[in-house]
Amino acid sequence: VYIIFPKFPSVALAFTKGKVMSGKKGKQWVLLAAGSKGWTNYRHQANVCHAYQMVHCNGIPDEQVVVMMYDDVAYHKENPYPGEIINEPNGPNVYPGVLKDYTGDVCALSSCLFQ
Repeated sequence: VYIIFPKFPSVALAFTKGKVMSGKKGKQWVLLAAGSKGWTNYRHQANVCHAYQMVHCNGIPDEQVVVMMYDDVAYHKENPYPGEIINEPNGPNVYPGVLKDYTGDVCALSSCLFQ
């Protein structure tokens, strides 16, 4: 199986046995990836953090969730709320507790090729 993200720098994909977070038996695996960086692409990492919170709230254990993001916006100099990532107006901080498996340049869009 090849998964390539050429036009979609923010991707939240679920690889599951059965339906995503349906309560069915079997392990459910989730890949959350933001392949872009920088303040102008804030929304991509915010979406990944929000998706992580939703997956976590639905009982998928951390060892079955892979998170890839540059992790450069929470403490970016232009962030008016240092250490926070908010994915919707007046929304909650979705950054706390996000366990990141891959950060920095390894998350570059050009690296997002899975076989």
